[in-house]
Formats: sequence, C-alpha cells, structure tokens
Amino acid sequence: MKQSYLFLALLLPLFQVSFSQNGNQPFKVRDDFEINGDIAIIGNQIVNREENKEKPNIPFNEVSEKARFNDRFVMKYVDVDTNDHTFSSSSATLALNSGKKRNLLRAGLYWSATYPHTFSEKKKENEFKITDKTRNIPNTVLLKIPSKDQYLHVEGKMVFDGFYAFSNLDFKGSEPYVAYADITHLIQDTHNFEGEYFVANILAANGEIKGGSCGGWAMVFIYEEEGASAKKITTHDGFTSVNTVLNYQINPKQNAKGRILGASIEGDLNVVGDKLVGNFPKNNISFFILEQGRSRDDFFNSSITKNNQHVKSRNPNSKNTLGFDIYDIEFSKYQQILTDEQELNLKLITGADKPFLFFNAICIETEKNENGTYNRFGNSAETKEIDAFDVSAEMAKAGIGEDDIKNIEINNSDKGFYNVIGVYFNSKSVLKLIETLNKKGYETNYLFDDKTNYHYVYTHHSLSFDEALKNRDTLSRDPEIKESWILVIKNNN
Repeated sequence: MKQSYLFLALLLPLFQVSFSQNGNQPFKVRDDFEINGDIAIIGNQIVNREENKEKPNIPFNEVSEKARFNDRFVMKYVDVDTNDHTFSSSSATLALNSGKKRNLLRAGLYWSATYPHTFSEKKKENEFKITDKTRNIPNTVLLKIPSKDQYLHVEGKMVFDGFYAFSNLDFKGSEPYVAYADITHLIQDTHNFEGEYFVANILAANGEIKGGSCGGWAMVFIYEEEGASAKKITTHDGFTSVNTVLNYQINPKQNAKGRILGASIEGDLNVVGDKLVGNFPKNNISFFILEQGRSRDDFFNSSITKNNQHVKSRNPNSKNTLGFDIYDIEFSKYQQILTDEQELNLKLITGADKPFLFFNAICIETEKNENGTYNRFGNSAETKEIDAFDVSAEMAKAGIGEDDIKNIEINNSDKGFYNVIGVYFNSKSVLKLIETLNKKGYETNYLFDDKTNYHYVYTHHSLSFDEALKNRDTLSRDPEIKESWILVIKNNN
C-alpha cells in the first residue's frame, strides 16, 4: 500500500471573529492529539471586589448561601506583581508529577472578561453612569513565564467579541470577549515548564456594570510524558451561553480513565439552573458532570477546582472568583467509560444563570500509542506547519519556518497542495458540504485518514505552492467559506 505524509499549514487567517445568528461563537476543535502524555490547565481571575478594607488583591472567600454576586460589588483590577508598568496581574502555578521527562507540545493562553467600557458606577437599580467610555481592542496581554524575570508581549486572536454582537441582547451592557494565543514558542525549556506564571494587562470593566464585571485567564498545556498511558486529548473553544452540545470522538481502552477540563465566565455562585451533562450515545447513558463544590444544578459557580479541590496555588487564591470558572474533573466510578463507545457528547444547559463557556477539553485513555505520534488541526491562526516539498523560497515569503514542520502518516493520497476548508468526523456533513459547494462551481472533494476517521474537505488540488496561495486568496473572497488553509502531501514510495 502506498504511504504518504500529510503536513498541515494554517496560513494567514481569513477572518478574526465571526458570529452565528444568535450572536454566539460556535465551538470548534482547537487541538486533537493522540499521545503518551497529558493535559493540564491553570489560571486565575483578573478582577475582584473592592469594599472598605477588602482590596482586590485580598482573596474573596465567601461561599455561603448568603454570598453576594459580583453585580453587588464595586469591581477593580487585581494587580499582585508589584510592577509599575502593569495595571492588572494575577498568577497561578503549574505543578506536575516530579521526576518525569516531558516534552511540551502545546501551550495555549485564553483570556476573557466583561468589557463594555473602562469604568461605570451604579446610580440606582439597573441604571449605570459611564464615567470612562474607553474601550480598546483586548487582544494583547503580558506574560511572565517561570524562566524569565521580565514580561513577554503576547498578541492573540479574538475568538469572540460581544461588542460587535449587536443581535444578542444577552451581551448588551456587558460586551464579553475571549481571546487566544498559542504561546508554545515562548516557553523556551519545553522539558521543564513548571512554575509560577503571571498574566498581566488583561482588559475588563471596572466599577459597576450590568450583571457585574468578571474576567480571568486560563493556560492549557499539552505534553508528552515518560511512562504516561496513551491518551486522546481534544480541545474546543468558542463562546456560548445557549444550550450547546460538544461532540468528542473517543477510542477508550479497557477501564479507561478520563477527565473533562474547561473555563467560563459569568457563572454565579448560588444561581441554580446551569448544568454540564455527559452522554455516551451508543449505550444511551447520560450523567451529570459534578464534583465536590460543583453541584449538578450550579456547575458554573465562580470557582477554580481540580479533582474535588479548590486550587490554592494562585495569587490571589479566592474560593469565590466572582464570575470566573476553571474546572479539571475526573470521571468517577459512576461514569464508567465503556470500551465499545466511540463518542462522548457534553451538553451545556443554562437556566436563570447564564455562564459563557469559552473552552472545554477531554482527556481519555486510549489504546496504546506505539509511535508516540500526534494529530493536530484546527483554527489556530498562529500554528504554521508545512513540508519542505521544494518550496523553501515560497515558505520564506509566507513566513513559514522550518522549525514549525510536523507530520502525520496517511495512506493512498496523491502528492500536492490541497486548499482545505474544513475537517469533519461525520461523513454526512462532508457530503452535504461538497454538494453545496459544487453547485457554486467548485470541484470539491475530500481526503480520508483511516487512522483518525477525519475527512479533509478541499476545493483545489495542485502541484504548485503559488497556485495554492492564489486559490486561497480566491476562497477568502467567498463569504460562505469561513476558513481555509493549505495541506501538503508528499509521497514516500
């Protein structure tokens, strides 16, 4: 059987932010790995209450039934780093199993907040006076990593910005946003990346706003680890407050262990009605995702938790973050992952509380990964991967470096450059998309990877890199094409 090598090149983005009709940003796969390794998430809030002597840097630990919401407080920036050049900062520490050899594959940084303007104050119930209407583009932050004493500048891409979601009244007065940056290249020591991380100058509203100000950051690490079991790790991101279903393809081993990780804003403690429900469709088994401190009816409750524990290795380490959630939850014995299941669905259900989920991931033990290879695709504008394929000059012009080359084995594919417009698991979705685009005059087809069951839908196939770039420019002018990137296949006979 002929073998090929597949190289994914995510070139310049065709858009920064696009919204569905209800104003939310649909979730998309960011990363999909099959590795002998693991995933970790850390993060912290960036605003906190200011009341009398209780300044924002002091943890807020009120978690009783009488705990007030963030819209009952004047909210101000947390700023813990003693640096005169930052107006907001908080930290969190990454601590992994000691003594293990590791190789970092991905580090991604998310930041999110409510940000209609810079400052306002409440005059009376549901009436606010804006005293500083400034609203800058919230796509840059500062990052301090364990191996550096100075901050690094990080520029991300807007996953969602409620300032432009005019059709959704849920965002009026709060204008939440979420941004993402791939920071893997900033972490120089990819074998030892534990320690305290600071994120600074995240923009959020101060004072009092409709629904209360909230915000924070989450950092996601995916890494290979010596002696680790084989796992399938898939991450999604977007922005939604509506009832949403996320679908994950799995291939669990016998007695597989699994985890669910995620991050959200605007989830209030003591406002019931928000749930996260898991479902294994083949066996029609449904269950609530919960842990100690996260009830089935108030899952998003302004807390940062891992395995039933409040995460203390943060500054400040509030038990009540007043509207910012990070969770890392293991499947319990009552949520057994059956070996014949190939899918896991997660459903976000909202009621009186309207949390905005912006990140979710699953990590499930799978059959042994002998080669330690991994698969990666998605909409990350900062990920650039391409084969050398005799296009060194063209790669330089496009700003694609040799260090960014990754490959995955695939069978029975012709060499060349493919303009890919989507990656799907569901063959029905593939055929429907092909039919729609062919009616518009495209000669659409797909490549199938029988190892991952991914369908790569493409509109053009050529042997010229320049032609692929021209095709991509053509696709960028079609409003129905939401994203496009170049895939390169080189035969090895």
